Amino acid sequence: MQIYGLVFSEGPALHRYIRNEYSGAVVNPNSRAKTQYEIIAGQNAIRRWVLEGSWRDTSYLYEPSRGPDNGLIGHWASALERIAATDAQFAAQYGTRFHRW
Repeated sequence: MQIYGLVFSEGPALHRYIRNEYSGAVVNPNSRAKTQYEIIAGQNAIRRWVLEGSWRDTSYLYEPSRGPDNGLIGHWASALERIAATDAQFAAQYGTRFHRW
């Protein structure tokens, strides 16, 4: 993981950096198992991110192009493009392109 040009290969180093540099500003990630509610909320956030075009329009330090072929973002972008191709009302509201340009 990279933050502000610093690269962390291990979780503990990242946690230590966040705790030391941003104490009180952010919640330090923990290693406990995620609940089903948290998993569903995370998946819904990714779907919304792709649906609203935020994924497509965001500028990244390292541009990811389409994203991993088997990744969640690629899966949802492809699914939304299939829906837009067959549903004119959906296409009018959200557009027809969900992958990066």
